[in-house]
Amino acid sequence: MQRRTGAWTRRALLLGLLLASLVLALPVRPAVRAQTTSALLPYPVAIAPGNQRWPAVDGDFVVWFDEMEERPAIRANDLRSGAEFRLSREGSLPVGPPAISGSFVVWADHRGETPTTPFPEPHINLYDLRTHRDYILSPVEGRQVEPRISGTLVVWTDYREHPQRGRIYAYDLETRREFPLSDSPAAQSQPDISGTIAVWREESADGARIMATDVRAGTVSVLTPQPGTYERPLVSGTRVVWLDTTGGAPRIAQYDLGASSPLPSLAGRRVLALDGDRLLLQDVAGEGIVLHDLSSGAETPVARVPARAPEVWASLGGGTLAWTDYRNSELHWNPQAERVSNTDIFVARLQPPPIPSGPRPNLPYRAASPEYGMNLFVWRAPDVTNAHLRRLTAAGFTWQKTRIPWAEVETRKGQFNWEETDRVIRASNDLGVKVIARVDVAPAWARPDGNPHGPPLNFDDYGDFIYALVNRYRTDSPYGRLHAIEVWNEPNLHKEWGNLPVNRQQAAEYVRLLQVAYQAAKRADPNVTVVSGSLSPTGWNDDTARPDDVYLHWMYQAGAAAWFDALGVHGAGYGSPPETVPMSLARYPHPSFYFRRAEQLREIMVQYGDADKQIWMMEFGWTTDPINPAYAWYRVSEEQKGEYLVRAYRMAREQWAPWIGVMVLWTMPDPRWTSQQEEYWWAILDPDGTERESYRRLLEAHQNGLLPQP
Repeated sequence: MQRRTGAWTRRALLLGLLLASLVLALPVRPAVRAQTTSALLPYPVAIAPGNQRWPAVDGDFVVWFDEMEERPAIRANDLRSGAEFRLSREGSLPVGPPAISGSFVVWADHRGETPTTPFPEPHINLYDLRTHRDYILSPVEGRQVEPRISGTLVVWTDYREHPQRGRIYAYDLETRREFPLSDSPAAQSQPDISGTIAVWREESADGARIMATDVRAGTVSVLTPQPGTYERPLVSGTRVVWLDTTGGAPRIAQYDLGASSPLPSLAGRRVLALDGDRLLLQDVAGEGIVLHDLSSGAETPVARVPARAPEVWASLGGGTLAWTDYRNSELHWNPQAERVSNTDIFVARLQPPPIPSGPRPNLPYRAASPEYGMNLFVWRAPDVTNAHLRRLTAAGFTWQKTRIPWAEVETRKGQFNWEETDRVIRASNDLGVKVIARVDVAPAWARPDGNPHGPPLNFDDYGDFIYALVNRYRTDSPYGRLHAIEVWNEPNLHKEWGNLPVNRQQAAEYVRLLQVAYQAAKRADPNVTVVSGSLSPTGWNDDTARPDDVYLHWMYQAGAAAWFDALGVHGAGYGSPPETVPMSLARYPHPSFYFRRAEQLREIMVQYGDADKQIWMMEFGWTTDPINPAYAWYRVSEEQKGEYLVRAYRMAREQWAPWIGVMVLWTMPDPRWTSQQEEYWWAILDPDGTERESYRRLLEAHQNGLLPQP
């Protein structure tokens, strides 16, 4: 025990020396004065299978308690780049919400001096976002929980003196001194701090009181002379708020420390966060989180709270709001759900950066809801082209999508070989089939690193090719007509973007490519429909793959709305029927694993004022793969595949009109595929042209009217 105490002493001394060089440059952030707030634009930052909870935010950084893995972790997101990273060490065991001020983050953690020597009870851990180093503030016996931080002052509830009766302690990072805030024998908990003012809740036999002190002066004040039922005091500047349910009905009490007097109370079920004149609270009905302007009384809705929500939590700091959100959870789809396994962290800026503006797209074509299309692989496959097109039209389909590889058409800058493109487009047009061209695969001269799946170094090279392509196959062209182009494919995957990190800056780069392509296409033919590169429903969130909804928010915030006519999405059905309520099956723990994911992407379009556009689903389907482990776990039978395809089209017709446009199933086969390739098992024909049961089901549905012509 003596050896351990000595190690703690040395560690505390080292902590003091390390922190001393950091804190002098960290002035306390002044309270933010209220400014006029219009409707907020929320977007997700922590969104993956598992619960993300208890966010804390200060300006550009949000931190939270993450339950994505078997052991929880504290994670952070830099809102400027979208980069997400872990703060708590491997092997640690965080407990409860974190808090943040400037570059310092604090939380309670079972981590000891090494990951293999945990404390029996949690202690306060501090992490510096600038140096990426962490420290235990007070390595003494006893439980430490509920940390809060403001500038260089940390407060928490400490049980070193009594295992059942907490006491509020503070640590001053400037003086490297630890001390209790009050010598009262009452049980103390729920601390908060702003500048040098700390508040907390004190419980004695006759009820609770709200206390306050100036940490540096040491004078303690009682803000509630009469004991009552009080919870969650918060302080910002000279204003203190707390929840008062003494009379039965919940009220938000207020106190002005400068005038040493109470202020009129507010209606509300729960107090959540306070920053200057802005208060986040849960409304009286319990139905939502509301931003209340204390100077004007104006209220702005922030987020809906489901009736069965297990927690209501929000944070406010540095002009940014963050909260635990339920729109990707079971409760969003089923208000009576017993299990809640996928809460996320959403944020909104009080003064978001302006969204770049541009001309409103002309939307040259509005599809019926839906129109039927198939992905074809007839490029350099002339022997099957007409047969596949005839199979397509026999089933009542009127669109085909073909990948036109830029690298094979423009082998040198300005030198084009249109022979194969002419053949595919003419064959399609001759049978009355409209053509969508997916345009990607950068030529070596445009991207000399040899990775054809990355964007060109000069986006104008891509724009020049788009102009040449659309101009050759413009309306009334003698070579045939190209009706729509898809600008790249799945830009939210790093493998489709040259293996570069996928983040907010990369999304802005994609929008720049989209703009170049859109302007070039419309110069060539104003009647061509430009579809944005379809987003992959990943259910994953790191630099290798971003969730489709996260990426779509980034696209809109970079000004994408001006540069596409229809939003391209992908809609893999995984192993469930298309009507399946998202988050209703435990084996599919994220809403992107469901066909109805498109409904959530539609909500984002509406949020950004893009409701007049349609979603075009460029790939959707089901696999029967028994070979490849990455796909076999959600395979269906061939009969199910056919049934689900028919039901998907019928559901879209009945429930998604008028916002759904062309739906392009995945897929007709490439005649060169083998059964070892995962694509083989999505197809509705064998590579040799033999009909599979899924194709026969589509043909039957067309013939008996289940899939009527648009």
